[in-house]
Amino acid sequence: MQRKFKDKLHIGPPGRRSPSPYARNAGERSTRWDTLLNATQTTLAIAKESVAGLPVPGLEAAIGGLLKILTLYQGMKANEEAIMAFSSAIERLNKNVAQPLKESIDKQPDFIDDDIQKRLELLADDLAGLNIRADSMLSREKPKKFFSSQDDPGMIQELNRELDRIVMAFTGRGSISAEMEARAARRFAQALVIDRLPRAQARHDSASRVGANPCFQGTRQSILQDISAWIDDVSAPPIFWLSGMAGIGKSTIAHTIAEQEDKKHRLGASFFFSRDEADRHNPHLVYPTIAFQLAGFDSSLREPITQALEQDADVGHAMMQKQFEQLIAGPLEKFKGKAETIVFVLDALDECNPASGAIEILARWALGLPKISNQVGVMLKVLITSRPELHIHDQFNYSSLRLISQSFVLHDIEKSVVNADIQLFLMGRLADLAVLHRVAQPWPTVAEINSLASSSDNLFIFASTTVNFIGGARNGRSLQHRLDQSLRPDLSKRTSTFAQLDALYLRVIETAENDLEETLPNSTETFRLVLETIVLLLDPLPPASLAGLLSLHPDDALTSIQDLRSVLVIPINSDSAEPIRFFHPSFYDFITTPGRGSERFFIQTTDGHARLANLCLKTMGTLLRRDPCAIGNPWSRNLDVADLQARLDRAGPNHLRYSCRFFCSHISLCAPGDKSLEQLVDSFCELHLLMWLEMMSLLGNIDDAINSIQLLKTWCQKNCRNIHTVSFS
Repeated sequence: MQRKFKDKLHIGPPGRRSPSPYARNAGERSTRWDTLLNATQTTLAIAKESVAGLPVPGLEAAIGGLLKILTLYQGMKANEEAIMAFSSAIERLNKNVAQPLKESIDKQPDFIDDDIQKRLELLADDLAGLNIRADSMLSREKPKKFFSSQDDPGMIQELNRELDRIVMAFTGRGSISAEMEARAARRFAQALVIDRLPRAQARHDSASRVGANPCFQGTRQSILQDISAWIDDVSAPPIFWLSGMAGIGKSTIAHTIAEQEDKKHRLGASFFFSRDEADRHNPHLVYPTIAFQLAGFDSSLREPITQALEQDADVGHAMMQKQFEQLIAGPLEKFKGKAETIVFVLDALDECNPASGAIEILARWALGLPKISNQVGVMLKVLITSRPELHIHDQFNYSSLRLISQSFVLHDIEKSVVNADIQLFLMGRLADLAVLHRVAQPWPTVAEINSLASSSDNLFIFASTTVNFIGGARNGRSLQHRLDQSLRPDLSKRTSTFAQLDALYLRVIETAENDLEETLPNSTETFRLVLETIVLLLDPLPPASLAGLLSLHPDDALTSIQDLRSVLVIPINSDSAEPIRFFHPSFYDFITTPGRGSERFFIQTTDGHARLANLCLKTMGTLLRRDPCAIGNPWSRNLDVADLQARLDRAGPNHLRYSCRFFCSHISLCAPGDKSLEQLVDSFCELHLLMWLEMMSLLGNIDDAINSIQLLKTWCQKNCRNIHTVSFS
């Protein structure tokens, strides 16, 4: 009896008996409780990390503060339902707010607009209030005893209900995920609208500027620091004009500043003019191009630019005043982004054609900047570089622009400072060539570096072209030979500002022609023909298109100029789509200005344009035809032809497109009295005028067609007497 009683009461030494059901249940509850607490704590940590760094004061701290409520629950193991309800609320906060917010910002950094900002601030305030209540409860005496009692069970549920209410109130004003999807749809629609803006490939890092680089490390420190200080100075005028003669390094400085400000997320837009590319010297493309870049700079600018285009789809082709007001000034006045400064860089304004376009551009900034600055809380800075051409100089010195700008003349920098920069540039670049060609060091000598720098006349383009010329050598021995050529004194006794640069350019051309003649005898004529065409083209062409215009094989055209890589950007292969371009516009000045070079290489522009006009007219006479895209229906609109671009690619080569677009411009630049050209124009007006108009329409160049007709009409009235051209006029 006593043994049975002891066994029943478990009295005596322990055995291998199983734990009682009560003990098992208590252990399972403890495990579940710990798992729940750990999971909730992890979810809170994830939510806190998701909102870390957001520009919403107190949100991260408020979410992190919810851990205090978790601390309260740690003494409430009897109330498992309460912690489960709290955990569910935290999971909803993370799933519906924190995580979608992080994903949205990862995809779209400017996702938080004013509306989202206000909602997040309200959420932070509500959560902070909840934390204050939790703090109050924690500060009570014996909180664990309080919460484990049954005196006031409603307090626990009230905290959970309040957290639920806060989360539901936020999501009730709009789901973050739904908002992101709506934003994405709107951005796609905006992109379709903004993509209709006519624009040039003219930004600082555009593919059309292949070969352009920032300042060589360690050079131009003083002027770069001055411009950077001007950008940051709130009291400084909004426009900075950097002027200087050709080849002194203005574009490289502008490129450096644009690159620097882009990295700081302050570059609103850049436009680098170039007279040898039609779109990049067209003043009517400047503001549409800037507007396109501004739309990508900040979402608060994208929306008003889109609205301007939705209200007037053709504003990109409007007069420049209207373009500026609707695409630039209007959107900037509505700017609500985070940037405190927006920088614009306009380089080589003197290459804008016509000159009246440059004056109009300056006038718009002069009138518009003060007004915009008065209405928006952001600092606008415009860096403009140019040669000191009279029409630009007068605007900065005798117009209202003088009151809101400061100027710096680049060639006024002390020669010793510039010379030291050029020496540093030459040492760095020539040392790279020595390594590439395995030339024994030291090479060149310090004396040779100093001699080259002294010959530069403080022109960086001289130093750059010299490096390119020497670098064109095929081996170490010819590398030294080209260095010796570069060090050879100029015996021509030229005294002009660009005497040394002219001598260098002449040396480059003569060397290229001589080397070609040694390799391919009787190729001099092709060399000069290709070079003249490249110089006078109104928009650069790839090798195959250039060859097509000249009726040459692409390989022959490319081979003829392969040793001009120190002055031309030349693709490696003849089938490349990259056009052949100048390294620097000073080469055009040299080869088309009487007296600056040799008579042998001087290009008479009027004769050259007459030859190009002939080539364009002959190309069109051979390749133009009716319905070139085989659409079959003359009433079809271009936008209704789904594969129009593919049809255009098959319809004719690139040199046909060039001929259609620029033949009238070449004609307008010819000298009067060219009878053979008059006959070609008469034949064109009789046989090909309508086919040309059809091709221009398919290419989307009707505006150019109208301007071309005006040019052709003026020329015909002065030069043509034949019946067809008279009727056309």
